[in-house]
Amino acid sequence: MRGSSREEICMARPEDSAWAVSVAQVASRPGQSKTVDVVFPAPSGIGDEIVGVDEGADVSVVGSFVNYWFPAIPQWVSAAVFLVVIAAMNLLGVSKFGEFEFWFAIIKIVAVIAMIVSGLAVLIAGLPTDSGVKASFSNWFALDGGVLPHGLLQQSADGQWTGLLMALVVVMFSFGGTELIGITAGETEDPRRTIPRATNGIIWRILVFYIGALGVIMAVVPWNTIDGTTSPFVQIFDSVGVHAAAGILNFVCLTAVMSVYNSGLYANSRMLYSLAKQGNAPAYLGKLSKKGVPVGGVITSAIIIAIAVVVVFVWPEFAFNYLMSIATIAAAINWIMIMITEIKFRRMVAAGDGPAELKGLKGKEALDKIAFKLPFANVTPYVVIAFMLLVVVLMCFSASYRIAVIAGVIWLAVLFAAAQLALGKSGSERGEDAAVIVDA
Repeated sequence: MRGSSREEICMARPEDSAWAVSVAQVASRPGQSKTVDVVFPAPSGIGDEIVGVDEGADVSVVGSFVNYWFPAIPQWVSAAVFLVVIAAMNLLGVSKFGEFEFWFAIIKIVAVIAMIVSGLAVLIAGLPTDSGVKASFSNWFALDGGVLPHGLLQQSADGQWTGLLMALVVVMFSFGGTELIGITAGETEDPRRTIPRATNGIIWRILVFYIGALGVIMAVVPWNTIDGTTSPFVQIFDSVGVHAAAGILNFVCLTAVMSVYNSGLYANSRMLYSLAKQGNAPAYLGKLSKKGVPVGGVITSAIIIAIAVVVVFVWPEFAFNYLMSIATIAAAINWIMIMITEIKFRRMVAAGDGPAELKGLKGKEALDKIAFKLPFANVTPYVVIAFMLLVVVLMCFSASYRIAVIAGVIWLAVLFAAAQLALGKSGSERGEDAAVIVDA
């Protein structure tokens, strides 16, 4: 739903280069508060860039995958090489980015489908498993504790909070980035056809590649036998005689990390480019190469991710969890801004201030003309905002996540203060201009 709302707004002006442009247009409509005009694009746009620390955390594990085949190579060397290679690929142009991302995605898709098929073979043929427990869909609910072995929310003996609700925080982190489809609108051929199709396709992809895969895994490998020493994917492949599964999975994980960095670098650089064009980021980020690549944004994003990688290597004990929590709160802020923008966008369209062909139309007639509509748009944004706030509250139950929530509040306060300074400066400049005109 949050992805659909972002794409609904982007499809109103698909020729714009990125989401932040659309946010600025909605925030600066006639009669809008100038404070909102300055503050509004920043949390959403820069929030996407902050999520880049998550990519840094992911890239930091590249070395462990490479060490599986080449244990003598230092992990930081592997991470540095991949950082440079992926950044160079992004500098080649959007077509090259798309080609590399296509093959990264194909590898992941083939691996997950192979795992699902293998798992179903184990279930249907009744093949033995490493755990000794018969593979069956009844393992979903027949094991100790049933469907929710840790309940909705409960505190364990060591003081840690567990349960389904606490898992939502990790789920939120894991699904971050699905809303970035809208950023590609400005570089996509026929965006009003391809972007909605890609957005709608997210639902069945989640059902197959996440829900379906997890359903098969927990049917073949009971959840209470998963201890982290052996991957459930490897156990399933071993059950059907594919004993090279560990090496195959290692390669798939390596390409998955490269895909995360590749797509994240693309999205972050385009977001920085749009912020620069609005005047909300340094001007050098708004310059394009001959191939249409925002070089400043790519290099800046790569440097930020590299810093995050260094932090993980220097403080491995706690850095990954803290970086993940920062990325999660940044995503929550970002998505709340998306929903607020969606609400404002529809009000703007209904008032007759819509962009492009919507301009001049009012009420239901204008809303019906929106190229790509958010389902149940009257209530969906409020439901999503409520869910995001629930996730933020749940983050407060964990010490490592709690710090990120505090940092998020401070971050918004800094943005608001910076906006006030910007408003004061622009107001003074307007006053000086008026004085000059009067003197003349």
